[in-house]
Amino acid sequence: MWRARVMAGMAHRELRPTNRRPAGARSWMRSMPKGNHSPQLWHVGRVSPYQPATGWRPADRASAIDAGLRALLKEGHGAATPPREMLLAEIPAIVAQYGAAAERAKAAGFDGVEIHGANGYLIDQFLQDGSNKRSDTYGGSIENRARFLFEVVDALTGVWGPDRVGVRIGPSNAFNEMHDSDPEALFS
Repeated sequence: MWRARVMAGMAHRELRPTNRRPAGARSWMRSMPKGNHSPQLWHVGRVSPYQPATGWRPADRASAIDAGLRALLKEGHGAATPPREMLLAEIPAIVAQYGAAAERAKAAGFDGVEIHGANGYLIDQFLQDGSNKRSDTYGGSIENRARFLFEVVDALTGVWGPDRVGVRIGPSNAFNEMHDSDPEALFS
């Protein structure tokens, strides 16, 4: 599945819009056994590393909480980038990047998409109050913390329709230092 995401140009941490080898992805899809094939679309948020060679510095975290996380770098594991809370004005662009990735998945011939909202990645960072300390419309109440996920769902269902979009969540998953003060209320 990883190779399919790379070939379709959808495996980027930051979901940068790209047209990387869609023809290769279509070719790969033809060689797969019959069945339902849906790539996971994800953004790691605060688990991102700073990349000095390119100057790329991720700014996309729900809140500026340094959990001392490690990231997978080209050279091996290293420190994740010190966090900076995503600005309100940056959020629509991230939602649009999810939509662009969904469009690439459709062009590549996949059968649907799954949103990865677990494992301490960006959507999970917005959902859980241990990582989301925002005081704007994306923080505080469960409804506010779920707003980012719902905006991503809307973007993807606009491409695929509601019957071709799934959401992966991780209730009570502590991976990447995640926690919530009331997980039963959040995930019920």
